[in-house]
Amino acid sequence: MYPYMSNASNSSKDSEKPIKAAEKDNSSVPENDARITELILKAIASETESADGYKNLMATVVDSRDRETIRSMYLDELRHKKLLSAMLENPSIIPADLQYRNIDAKGIQEVLSEAIINEIEAARFYRDLAIVMEPQYPSQARTILSIMNDEQNHAVLDSYLFTKYQDAKAILNTNASEDLSESVQEGSE
Repeated sequence: MYPYMSNASNSSKDSEKPIKAAEKDNSSVPENDARITELILKAIASETESADGYKNLMATVVDSRDRETIRSMYLDELRHKKLLSAMLENPSIIPADLQYRNIDAKGIQEVLSEAIINEIEAARFYRDLAIVMEPQYPSQARTILSIMNDEQNHAVLDSYLFTKYQDAKAILNTNASEDLSESVQEGSE
């Protein structure tokens, strides 16, 4: 258990998972809070890039359990983007270029290596963002900590996949792109 979760109250409201609580919370960060808005926009850009990376990675993996693991991380990143967007009072300030971007194909080892580093960096970023937000926006800070927890879990899963796919040529699927669109569509419903 991570230290920030150890002080949880036993009441039903406080023991509710932060992501579920955030989905119910309609409060937002005012647009005039420029620094926090800037940090949230940076986080949204990072989540978009991570989701794109996981979507592309799903197309290269043959093992169905590994594809499901990657799909889960992909859907987490999309959920994070949605939660972060909802924190902004005016979500229309999100630049249009933060929509889907195709990432160049790389070797699976390189992609996973970058993913591990990016997830660790994201967890650190969210930890710092939660510290900055806590005094003024405690509810949103709890959501940020929950996202941080997901990013830490993603780093662990990416590390597992990195280790497993050391001999990547034997297990990559070059014909998986047809399966990918079906898998992604199931998750978006």
